[in-house]
Amino acid sequence: TGPTIRMLAALEPRRLAVMHGSSFEGDCAALLSQLADFYEAALAAKSGHPRSP
Repeated sequence: TGPTIRMLAALEPRRLAVMHGSSFEGDCAALLSQLADFYEAALAAKSGHPRSP
């Protein structure tokens, strides 16, 4: 999950939008990186394995 989101962040999008929802325009790469961090931490906590740096 994290690596896939980071690949999207590497594309440096300027706008993020979801189908039938709101959109965001700005530093999308930074937000996607934060989202990847969140998912990695959540998955690590659920699996009982510490997150690697």
